[in-house]
Amino acid sequence: MRLQSKQCQSRVRGCGWLMLIVLLLTAQVGAKEQVRSDWGVRATLLMTLAYLTKWPPEILPQPNSPLIIGVLGQDAESAQLLRALQEKIARPEQKVKLLKQLFNRDIQVRACANTAEAERCHIVYVSFTEKDDWPQILRSLQDKTLITIGETEEFARLGGAMSFREGETGRVFWGNLDQVKRLQRENIVINSELLEPPYVTFVRR
Repeated sequence: MRLQSKQCQSRVRGCGWLMLIVLLLTAQVGAKEQVRSDWGVRATLLMTLAYLTKWPPEILPQPNSPLIIGVLGQDAESAQLLRALQEKIARPEQKVKLLKQLFNRDIQVRACANTAEAERCHIVYVSFTEKDDWPQILRSLQDKTLITIGETEEFARLGGAMSFREGETGRVFWGNLDQVKRLQRENIVINSELLEPPYVTFVRR
């Protein structure tokens, strides 16, 4: 029998295996190669972040409301990440299966052609190839009730909530502290285990 969402979240906070999940993920991302080429790792991290974030009821009004991950960009990299996410949803890893079972929510993926479409998602990955438009994109999204994810320290400094780090052992994300605090004020709370060193290094604009 599946657990109810609130019971699951309480149980997850107290579970020692949560850190194990984080460690397993960071071990993959800590490889020294260019990790942006490993879209499977990106997809698993995005799905894990979606599950391990506490979302308010006005954003997820039903116990089984799906979590929506959007990919903003119309390029080969965006297509690769979309494909990886779709594959992970169809054939999830054991740790993702466990999170889905605990929270009783599906994950859906959407390709976003613009910020208006991205606003209807919970997590939005902004492609690196959109770099020239990052300032404009982030101005449009940084006050919305969603988590923006991108690439490099620059993305976080421009106002993205979090961004992937490349090729640094033991490091997973850059984080924008102002954005994380703003999300908390909106009752969107990223699990504290994911915001601790060495997994996140915070920057400010």
